[in-house]
Amino acid sequence: MPTYHVWTLGCQMNQADSLKLIAGLEKIGYIAADEPDRADLAVVNTCSVRQHAEDRAYGRLHHLRQRRDRGEDLQIAVMGCMVGPEGDSQRTTLERRFPWVDVWARPQQFEPVLDAALERGGGERDVSEGEFWTETFGAPTGPTAFVPVIHGCDKFCTYCIVPLRRGREESREPGDVLAEVRHLAMLGVREVTLLGQTVEAYGHDLDAPADLATLFEGIEEIDGVERVRFLTSYP
Repeated sequence: MPTYHVWTLGCQMNQADSLKLIAGLEKIGYIAADEPDRADLAVVNTCSVRQHAEDRAYGRLHHLRQRRDRGEDLQIAVMGCMVGPEGDSQRTTLERRFPWVDVWARPQQFEPVLDAALERGGGERDVSEGEFWTETFGAPTGPTAFVPVIHGCDKFCTYCIVPLRRGREESREPGDVLAEVRHLAMLGVREVTLLGQTVEAYGHDLDAPADLATLFEGIEEIDGVERVRFLTSYP
């Protein structure tokens, strides 16, 4: 069976993204590599908030190039906040600097990585399940879990790059969030942290009225969840 390794830098949102990607990879037949340097697919989930995080990502990519130079049949993917939209000047610079990277994907953009993994692994996408990719919920590693509820940010603070990399605010439907929390509770999660760059803005962009209180009320009805936190509020 093909193997993967996901190397994650940055915030809790990136950690949640990596868990969702891992769930998707395992759903199409990939398994975690026993050792990172033996993975058939190496994913670097990047952060661009601090230079140190970018430097670590660059170092990892040069390490992966050494594996490729040794003739290893390795697929390399980069996702996260270092990757801008197609045509973005920073993304173009990265693509030229790291031509050995096979796949580039923005935050929450799982399809390019999963589709490339499917092509390499010879699996098939099960379209009978409807929204296949969005139903891959990250498996927890303990009794706590992060659950993104709103992506992006509309604030455009002078010092912050997040809106330029994660886009404008986009809330998940309450039903999607609660379905994920139910799934996590069934797996033994007892504490969930609702995530957003400006989490208190949740629901303002939805057609049907909803806010954080809507989620709290829904989670209260889910057996097994004993504590709910949220990150990060503005300011």
